Amino acid sequence: MEVKVKERQSLFDIAIQYLGSVEGVLLLAEKNNISITDALEDGTILKYDSTDIIDTKVAKHYAQEHLSPATDISEREINTLLYGGEGIGYWRVGKNFIVMENG
Repeated sequence: MEVKVKERQSLFDIAIQYLGSVEGVLLLAEKNNISITDALEDGTILKYDSTDIIDTKVAKHYAQEHLSPATDISEREINTLLYGGEGIGYWRVGKNFIVMENG
């Protein structure tokens, strides 16, 4: 079986949606020769077998309700949420901006 990755979906999102559990993330990673932490590109095709499904009840619920979790977030988005943005106007000394003496 194949699944087409949607924008902002992680391997964990795919595991929950199609295999019914985050435990399936290792199966997906191995089967598709990727790391569990790899950022997935929109439109990437991933393969899995029906025997890989861990919780059919959860997988069926996601399918019936047309649910597609998309929880991937970039470092830039994290900075925006935490600090309001990037650049010198948003940096905090001791947090993400380190002052060092020359010499």
